[in-house]
Amino acid sequence: MTKFQKTFKQVIHVADIVRPGYKDSLGKGVRREVIKQKLSASFEQVEDIPEIYFEIYELIGGTPREIQNQKLMDFIPGYYLITLDELPSLIEKFYWKPSYFPILSNYSSDFVCFSTNEANGIFLAAHDEPEIEKIHNNSLDFAQTILEFYQQNVYFLDEDGYLESNDDKEDEIGQKINPKIDYWIG
Repeated sequence: MTKFQKTFKQVIHVADIVRPGYKDSLGKGVRREVIKQKLSASFEQVEDIPEIYFEIYELIGGTPREIQNQKLMDFIPGYYLITLDELPSLIEKFYWKPSYFPILSNYSSDFVCFSTNEANGIFLAAHDEPEIEKIHNNSLDFAQTILEFYQQNVYFLDEDGYLESNDDKEDEIGQKINPKIDYWIG
């Protein structure tokens, strides 16, 4: 298990404490061969499938779009974990940004994605913004930041069951973990 997978697994565990049932709602992970099979049409060669997809989908299945329980929808406020089955169609939407691949989505065609080009890292791609914005230097920083947000109660459920965040604490903690990323400078 990679460092990212260990941290990602901790994130899911802590998220499940905040929102009992969350872990189970994500479904089970699958073997590498299944991931290769489902994603092979989206990549020229199977070897081109980014490792982070294996690291995520070996552990969980993702958030089904049709989930009814609001408290189980979001991985981070406003964004759900894309399912392996949904992923190929969303990868196609990124034709305008080759080398960027989605991992989280909201319901307005905004994405948290990662890059396999020289920019490297985790980015926010908003449908109404011309440029994408770097939010983490790598997948481990991404997972560690989210873990810290859950552990420090930055993320919480509001009275209607929506996952919300304390923006001030989010910026403060985000800056500590990602000190050279402009996104976190409040």
